[in-house]
Amino acid sequence: MRLNLTGADEMSLQGRWNEVCSQTIGTDQFWKLSVDHRSARFALGPMIAQSARGIVLDAGAGRLAWRTALKRQATKYLATDYSKDHPDIDFVCDLTAGIPLETGSIDTVFCCSVLEHVENPFAALDELTRVLRPGGAMILSVPFRYYLHGAPVDYYRFTRYGVELLARRAGLEVERIETGGGLAHEMANALSMAVASFTGTGRAGIAVASATSLVLWHVAGLIDKADRNGRFAQTVNAVLRKPLRTKIG
Repeated sequence: MRLNLTGADEMSLQGRWNEVCSQTIGTDQFWKLSVDHRSARFALGPMIAQSARGIVLDAGAGRLAWRTALKRQATKYLATDYSKDHPDIDFVCDLTAGIPLETGSIDTVFCCSVLEHVENPFAALDELTRVLRPGGAMILSVPFRYYLHGAPVDYYRFTRYGVELLARRAGLEVERIETGGGLAHEMANALSMAVASFTGTGRAGIAVASATSLVLWHVAGLIDKADRNGRFAQTVNAVLRKPLRTKIG
């Protein structure tokens, strides 16, 4: 998270946070660094376990944070992104311009924190739907109330109704949709990221960051239960299903 700092202090804090993430991504420690990381795994972990099967496409995979969880469920794991930020990215593509895969060749599409960064999310979802086999699942996570990230390529925020519209226009059925986080999570996450940024990547520092984020996560969860309708949620998480048969008329 980018805090409200300026100049060298902001760059230093951002750089420290990026370094901690880079040193731990792909490990269990990564998911304990901050409140947001814990919340994401808590929300999407069960969706992956229940719905990810067969050939899994990690669309917008970035630095492969979700690879371990997805490979656990997959017979084959493929990772793609707009640029090759990790050496294990299988191929580079623009989701809105065409994915170099055959129609109906993917059993599960996983797309987390991606659609807010593409200029045309409708076109991207259409293309992801094209490569998904009939009956296949798409696990989708998008931000609702969320801080600016990946600037300047950060364009959109989505309500749960926006996700339903995206799904409907792409011809997908909503199997499951939930909101995650809230106002308390947002504030707690900022604090947890600051702690992780300053404690560093050593064993003791990671332990302090993990313990801090765990306490903050539990406290924020208790507070955000008051927002039962998710009006101040941070994310919308969904499992979408491609129908076995195309509806006519």
